[in-house]
Amino acid sequence: MKKVLVILISTMFAISLCSCGDTEQRSYDEEPWGSAEDLAEQQEYEEDLRIYDEMMQAHPDAISWESASEHEGEYITVYGTVKDVDSESTGGDPTFVDVGGAYPDARLTGVIWPECSSLFPNVNELEGAFICMSGTIYMYKGNPNIELTDASQIDVIDSADSSDSGEIGDYSLDEDTGISYEDE
Repeated sequence: MKKVLVILISTMFAISLCSCGDTEQRSYDEEPWGSAEDLAEQQEYEEDLRIYDEMMQAHPDAISWESASEHEGEYITVYGTVKDVDSESTGGDPTFVDVGGAYPDARLTGVIWPECSSLFPNVNELEGAFICMSGTIYMYKGNPNIELTDASQIDVIDSADSSDSGEIGDYSLDEDTGISYEDE
């Protein structure tokens, strides 16, 4: 009798240990993939990966705009989101294409002088687009710049009208690690 009682208690103890793991249960009205927000975030992340992959196929040596200042004097390709296109404050002399941040925030600026402006007739449509910009980096007042003299120096990877905000999700793109989550 003691032996049966010991086995019964041991079995009950073992069952209780097995059920001590994750006891949170999903409600029956919840989708198997989680909330609608989780699904939207997953879809946005997958779209960001698609854009990043497309950019890396076209420009495998491209670097983030954040690293541009480390390459002063070098001809490089830089990627990022256009945050502002400004020709109004200068009367079109020159036009500034700010990548990564709008003036006066940290940014990389593409500079289009009036003699080249006809080569960039739709420059204002770049605002919000994810682009690659190629040229020789020079510093002006502590910020990296690229002089834009030919439309081929800008490659639009994802236009502003193809995404909600024109930004690459809640992720920053990094040439070493790919896409990394950006804390809000």
